[in-house]
Order: sequence, then C-alpha cells, then structure tokens
Amino acid sequence: MMQKKQKRNKTSALRRKAEERFAELKPATAKKSKGDTASLIHELQVHQIELEMQNEQLRQAQTIIEDSNKRFSDLYDFAPVGHLTVEKKEGSSRPT
Repeated sequence: MMQKKQKRNKTSALRRKAEERFAELKPATAKKSKGDTASLIHELQVHQIELEMQNEQLRQAQTIIEDSNKRFSDLYDFAPVGHLTVEKKEGSSRPT
C-alpha cells in the first residue's frame, strides 16, 4: 500500500510539472486558428503512428536478438567438446 502512495506522489509530481509547462505554452496555443489546430492534430497523429511503427520494429528486433541468443547459448551449453571462456578484466592488459 505504501508503494502505491509513493507511486501516486511521483506521478502527481510529474503531472504537476507537465501542467506547469503546459500553462507556460497555453497562451501561444490559445491564439491558434482552427486550421492551425487541425494541422497540429494531424502532425500528432502522424507522430503517434510513427512511434507505433518504431515500437513494432523494436519488438521484432528484440525477438530476433532473443532467438539468436538462445541459439548461441544452446550451441555453447551443449557443445560436445570442452570449452574455456577468457575475458579481459577492465583496466588489465592480460586476460584472466
């Protein structure tokens, strides 16, 4: 229950900041004509679709990465021969 209250406080603080920024911009947006408003709405809708498309591309890339990682892990874990992994320590010139 305490976490919900903390989350609400964080959300409301962020909401307050957003409302303050909007209030600063409001006079500039209040002077817009209906045509300007329609143009802005169109731009926002296009950006929304663009973001949705980018999200889908990111989901597809994530799936490809996960599949590739699983294949690599399976090859590495089930190799019929022994193997050794050598990593270079940060700040060291020699592998450990």
